[in-house]
Amino acid sequence: MDPGSRSGMTTGLMIRALCPPGTDDAMMRFMSKMIEITDETAAALAKLSAATGRAPSDLLSDAVALEACRAHLKAELARRLSDQSAPVDGESVFAALREKHASRSA
Repeated sequence: MDPGSRSGMTTGLMIRALCPPGTDDAMMRFMSKMIEITDETAAALAKLSAATGRAPSDLLSDAVALEACRAHLKAELARRLSDQSAPVDGESVFAALREKHASRSA
């Protein structure tokens, strides 16, 4: 089945936002969200959860955080690649450094 397909049965799953240690229970309930996933995804998530010993909601929270990080890194790379200036001539840079060093030594 296509991952973007909505034709399968769906299952609700509660996930919690990534919260710093010490966040109280009331805030955790406020920051929780209900999502719908297909039965196939739920089965894969349950299998991964059993294999790792981690709660499904924790695995999903980590996946969401990793996707946000990936998107940030992709955007940052694109920004840096678009901001690249012309290459610097190494010989002229070293000549300027040698001149600067010579003037300080004199």
